[in-house]
Amino acid sequence: MEDNKNKKLVWWVVIIVIVLIIAAFAVYYLRSGIDSTGGQGAAILPPSDTTSSIEADLNALNLNDLDKELSDIGKELAQ
Repeated sequence: MEDNKNKKLVWWVVIIVIVLIIAAFAVYYLRSGIDSTGGQGAAILPPSDTTSSIEADLNALNLNDLDKELSDIGKELAQ
């Protein structure tokens, strides 16, 4: 009778371990960023390393308050 209880306990432990492994794979799958498009979500974006796109990014930068921000950072570091 005790041998039968041990077999049942072993089966429960095996089932719990299998469920934990499946849960770990599910969490890894969900956090890895794989989407339903087969992992090709970034491929639909146009390349952004062309000269025109780099120039557009540089022209879009707002550097008007850069001196003020740098002086504020210097004041904070001096404290």
